Amino acid sequence: MNELRRDELTGRSVLVAENRAHRPFDVGYPGAVITGQYDPNCPFCAGNEHITPHAIDTLPSETDWQVRVVPNKYPAVAPEAPHAGVHEVLVESPRHVARLGELSCDEVTGVLTMYGRRLRYWRQQGRYPYQLLFKNCGGAGGASLQHVHSQLVALATVPPLIVRERTAAERHFAEHGSCLMCDSIRRELTEQQRIVWQSAELVAICPPVSRQALETWIVPRDHSATFDEWLDSPAALAELAEGLLRTLREIEHRTAETGYNLMLFTLGDSAANPAAHHWRIEIVPRLASFAGFELATGLYLNAISPERAAAELRAALESA
Repeated sequence: MNELRRDELTGRSVLVAENRAHRPFDVGYPGAVITGQYDPNCPFCAGNEHITPHAIDTLPSETDWQVRVVPNKYPAVAPEAPHAGVHEVLVESPRHVARLGELSCDEVTGVLTMYGRRLRYWRQQGRYPYQLLFKNCGGAGGASLQHVHSQLVALATVPPLIVRERTAAERHFAEHGSCLMCDSIRRELTEQQRIVWQSAELVAICPPVSRQALETWIVPRDHSATFDEWLDSPAALAELAEGLLRTLREIEHRTAETGYNLMLFTLGDSAANPAAHHWRIEIVPRLASFAGFELATGLYLNAISPERAAAELRAALESA
């Protein structure tokens, strides 16, 4: 059963997806196969393709794949459900590795290429106005399988939090004639307090309102509304792969016992104004658990300021 429920008192929305409870789980279990080794029981290892549904897309080819996309066998949403959508799994390596940071820069470029291909496909279909690409890594990050993978969910209904974000972005554009994220990036580059790294095309920051310690966003310096635009620039995509890989290796080192979440936000709604929206990658380390205060108030407690976090990450990356 897949059902979207909304509480009238709090306005909170919850997606009930009971079939998710039946998905396989190997993260945190004793005896799990050591990363790097072939696991005959892992549905994502090369050679075990028969365990998963037939591939929707592969890169570079179906017989010699490096990235493979399959329908999720335990989807959070389904095309025929009242809250309609699709749910895909992007297997990011044929090898049994647990972290994206274990891949090479060329391999990460391939992963990002597939991200763009799948996001572009669903955006062009026009059926689902919201698409989210996300990664759960480690037990605290919500991962159920060790093998490195991401997920894509495309929804027929834009979630309330995203509606609020898009409304704010379009209000800012209407009032100032500029993109809210572009203005924020210019301010961050001027102040230089929360910059983790910057390159010709990109900037990584610890956002001023970070939910978790060391939370890092990677955003294009110039305006870009949809991530798949970057497929048209191999040099920019390679630059992103290099910066993302360096950042993840440092964060994965610091979250080895917990995990993190990675989310790629991009505009997928043709009804929205592309001049007002800016794609971004959010990396949220899970160094602290959500407890009663967060659950009751919707507020997050962060023990490390974004300014200090940026300084720590910047120093670590510069010395690496």
